[in-house]
Amino acid sequence: MVGEVNIAVHVAAGKGLMNEWWKIESCTPGGAVLTGGYELPAKYVLHTFGSGFRNQAMLESCYSSCLDLVLEHNIRSVVLEVAVRYAHKTIPRLI
Repeated sequence: MVGEVNIAVHVAAGKGLMNEWWKIESCTPGGAVLTGGYELPAKYVLHTFGSGFRNQAMLESCYSSCLDLVLEHNIRSVVLEVAVRYAHKTIPRLI
C-alpha cells in the first residue's frame, strides 16, 4: 500500500515533483525531506525513508524527522499518512 500511495502522490503532483525528486542527493533511513507540492493542493510534500518500517524505532525516527521539518519551515497544517502497524504507539508520543 505504501508504494501505491507514493506513486499516486508523484502522479498527482506532476513533473515538477519528479524533477525535484531526482535532485535530492540522499536521505538516511529514518530521515525525511521536503519538496514542493506542485500540482497538489498543498505547498509541500514530506517524504520519509524508513527501510520498510521494520520496527517502531524506525517509524518514530521518520515521523520525528517530518515534524522537525514542519517546525523548521513554519508549516501550519500537515497530513501524515499512517500505513504501518506501529503508528498507534508512535504518533501520540511524538505529538
